[in-house]
Amino acid sequence: GYMVAGAVESLDGTSVLLYASGQPFTHGGDAAAVTWANNTGIRVLRSRKHGFVSISAPYRFNQPRSSMPHFVTKPINVPDGEVSLLLNIKTSNVGFAVVELRTPTGSALPGFEWNASDPIRANSVGARASWNRRTRTFSVPDGKVVVAVAFADAELYSLWFEV
Repeated sequence: GYMVAGAVESLDGTSVLLYASGQPFTHGGDAAAVTWANNTGIRVLRSRKHGFVSISAPYRFNQPRSSMPHFVTKPINVPDGEVSLLLNIKTSNVGFAVVELRTPTGSALPGFEWNASDPIRANSVGARASWNRRTRTFSVPDGKVVVAVAFADAELYSLWFEV
């Protein structure tokens, strides 16, 4: 088979599509004999958007959120006004992720600590983080925030802010 150069985003924006052809012979076969004739095809390979690289956490439970495997960003510029934090994440049925928002110096923002975070259990390219079962939007006065994600039996592909 042969891969087509380039990739196309799906119409719903959740996947990246790659196209390839396929023929019924191996690379060591006799392609010059053209034995495949009409026995060829084009296939589409689908990958979740931003799904080429992830940070994974093992199946590790029954421990404080602060000692779970976690990922911490560098300070990120946040758009002005009320924003939501979305995660491209995949968890197992029992896996989950919790999110803490921090100042650029590393201290947790009040109300946005790991213990206030609602567990995210999803296979989604846009799971919305929330805290205390209600807070889904927030604003950052100085425009920069550090995001810390603690997770168990999950894969984090990307995160971003939505106005």
